[in-house]
Amino acid sequence: MRSFIVEPTSDKISIGFLTPLTGNPLCGKYMTQGLELAKQNYPSLFTNYEFLIEDTQFKPASAVTAAKKLIEIDQVHYIIGPCGSSSVLAVAPLAEANHVLLFTSTAFAESISDAGDYIFRAATTASDETPILSQFIADTYPSNKTSLIYLDNDAGVSYRQLLTQQLPSLGNPVVLSEAAAVPETDFRTVLSKIQSQGVEILVLATLVPQSIALKRQAAEMGLSFTFVTAGISSENSDYLDNLGDLAEDTYTISMLDFSDAALATNTEARRFFQSYHQYYPEDIPTRDTVQTYVTTLLLLSALEACGDSVACVQQELYELDNLQTALGNISITSQGDIKYPSLFMKKVEH
Repeated sequence: MRSFIVEPTSDKISIGFLTPLTGNPLCGKYMTQGLELAKQNYPSLFTNYEFLIEDTQFKPASAVTAAKKLIEIDQVHYIIGPCGSSSVLAVAPLAEANHVLLFTSTAFAESISDAGDYIFRAATTASDETPILSQFIADTYPSNKTSLIYLDNDAGVSYRQLLTQQLPSLGNPVVLSEAAAVPETDFRTVLSKIQSQGVEILVLATLVPQSIALKRQAAEMGLSFTFVTAGISSENSDYLDNLGDLAEDTYTISMLDFSDAALATNTEARRFFQSYHQYYPEDIPTRDTVQTYVTTLLLLSALEACGDSVACVQQELYELDNLQTALGNISITSQGDIKYPSLFMKKVEH
């Protein structure tokens, strides 16, 4: 089994870091947390690298502008990010054309798997998650009417396409699916429409602020749905803190396993978990934070083995197999996607 090895070199290598400091600042916050925790846990690994952070504003056009600046002016060969599938897909052709390795830590759209040989991703895909989400709903709430509210971008469309096929095949009719554009947070009209159809299960593939607004507005309107969230809006302290008791009984899909049993056997998970609670004692880890943490360490570990050789780093990543990380023992597919040992459902409860 491989591990993170530090072999200092002489010159610093620049790494771009594309993240939404505005537009979707929660993703920027979580990604920055992951980068900082990697630095805290492996400080010597960062000695030879400088990170150039650019704001993508959670807009594909802004992400392209930021990426062009990193590639053409700063001459970077490696980029972590951006957040958001549409931004990743907009930047991917630029990275491919310039043989720049792009490793996104949080983007879910299916089409990213085919975005190019230099494109890697740490997030799960919609096709990883939706069979588990659909089977859970069918097993727990058989035949219940279901509605879907999904983010109006490439990731959200991936969830809509798959869930509207899978759920009916398992006996749960999808009576309504509605897109939610950024920064939309007023869902009273669509909630009334959903309620009028006798819907019992509401699946959310939305951003965290949208998921918060949907849960709160449903409660204010006296509507009672079982909420199931996809990884795009999975468990995090912002959701819990904003909703308080209203967050109860939300189901979400996750690969974060920080149980006592996992921490006892996975030293990387234990190291991350302990440092996270040292710096953020009141919070719980988010997927974006842990995925960015793992992404950063994977890239730096490959750079340590290769030096500044994109081809070598690319090959190192493709050859990763059964590597212990804070997210379990992972492998990387021929399409550049990380595959995790398991995905499972969680429920919010005191």
